[in-house]
Amino acid sequence: MDEAIAELIRLAERELGARRQGAVDAYQAATRLAPGPWPWSAAFGCWLLREWLAIETVRRHLAGPLPPTAGPLCREPHAHAWEPWARQQGRWRPAAGHQARRGDFAIFRMPHLGLVVQDQLHPAAPVHTIEADTLDEQGDDGIWRQQRAPHLLQGYLRFRR
Repeated sequence: MDEAIAELIRLAERELGARRQGAVDAYQAATRLAPGPWPWSAAFGCWLLREWLAIETVRRHLAGPLPPTAGPLCREPHAHAWEPWARQQGRWRPAAGHQARRGDFAIFRMPHLGLVVQDQLHPAAPVHTIEADTLDEQGDDGIWRQQRAPHLLQGYLRFRR
């Protein structure tokens, strides 16, 4: 399982530095929605899932129900659409009472999503993510590493058991 999670994080890391202009169309194409000027953090998550779940060794390592593609999670342009599927599949972990784990998809209270890249050290520690549709220090919209305060999180979609 650790190797499958490592592969997910490697996929995200390869996209670091991609900017809205020029990159967003590829990520939005991983959804079931027409490309457009809608928030794209969830589209990046859909793209990550599509690429990750296409790897046979990853699928063998994951336990429990999996979407055959990212499609079930990618019908709406916002991250909160992921929560119902995660709950239905027993993969939802509310932020209250659960620490972020490497490989979780973090769903924020605002409609935003990020991939957790390291285990949260304790409940009050920041959550380290890779996120799309976010700003870097210069104000450029793209895919960047972030550290988020735990109170900003709603919960996690967790593929690890």
